[in-house]
Amino acid sequence: MKKIVTKVIFILGFATQSIQSAPEQSQQEKNIETIRRFFDEKYNDPSVDAKKAQEIIERYIHPDYVQHVDGKTLYYKDSLPHRVAQLKLIKDIKITFDHLAADGDKVYSIHRAKATKLKGGDVEVRVFALFRLRDGKIYFCDELTHVIKGEKEDKEIGSKH
Repeated sequence: MKKIVTKVIFILGFATQSIQSAPEQSQQEKNIETIRRFFDEKYNDPSVDAKKAQEIIERYIHPDYVQHVDGKTLYYKDSLPHRVAQLKLIKDIKITFDHLAADGDKVYSIHRAKATKLKGGDVEVRVFALFRLRDGKIYFCDELTHVIKGEKEDKEIGSKH
């Protein structure tokens, strides 16, 4: 009986340690999931219009948001004009993630955007980004985009507003 009790205590002690370290990992997983949902809702949903884009921005983007992209800086106030400018150029878009990793409040992403332009032609962009989250919302993004397929003006697709 004593051996069984000792084993149970050992197992419970181990379980307690695992539970105590789980919240940090869990928060990182939540941060990754927030980035995935944001891109799915903002870009991968073809029904998104300006009104819906504003709702998505309010849900996922922190009011202190700053984005550095390809030598330009965008702020929270630029988030909707940025998406509206894209909606005026792009018929449809699909974002896929090559890699996502989290460390504390940071989420690192390598993803691709493939789009069909309204005036015809396709564009494909590879994006390297660092996101930071606060209170469950994105408050910082540092991003570089690389046009894989497209025209010269497509270079600004990540920063146009």
